[in-house]
Amino acid sequence: MNDSPVLKSYKRKDVDEFLIRLNEAQLKALSEKDDEIKRLFSECEFYKKECEKKDGEITSIKAEYEDMLEKKQKETDMVNARLGEKLSAAENAATAIIAEAKTERERLLSIAKAEAESYAVKAKAKAEEYCEQAKQLSLVYREHFSKANQSLEVMNKHLDTALEEMAKLISGN
Repeated sequence: MNDSPVLKSYKRKDVDEFLIRLNEAQLKALSEKDDEIKRLFSECEFYKKECEKKDGEITSIKAEYEDMLEKKQKETDMVNARLGEKLSAAENAATAIIAEAKTERERLLSIAKAEAESYAVKAKAKAEEYCEQAKQLSLVYREHFSKANQSLEVMNKHLDTALEEMAKLISGN
């Protein structure tokens, strides 16, 4: 073998040991992966059997459900037949009740309308009464306000005169 300067730094024994360790590590990794694959296949087989078992249970439950559904359908058909007769009678009764309710509604509407009109007339009269009272009070308050203003003007004149007199006394005139 032609030894190049790079290869001269490694001993053949060291290289062989390195390659053996590398090979062993690779074999170990392959073995671990193989074990993992076997475990996964085993798990897959377990779940496959579980699925088959559940499929059988589902088939059994489905058959029971279909039997029950068929019985319930027969019962429903019988009930529907009886209900059809009762429904026809109920429709006739409902038509009569609706006609009676419409008549009663019209009667109550006319009573309510009359009461509402009466209430509106009374409310309007009361509102007018309150407005008139408010106007009267407003006139009284205006009169009192006017008198109060006049009194204040007279008091202001007296105060001005008193202040002028005091100023004269103080200044000595």
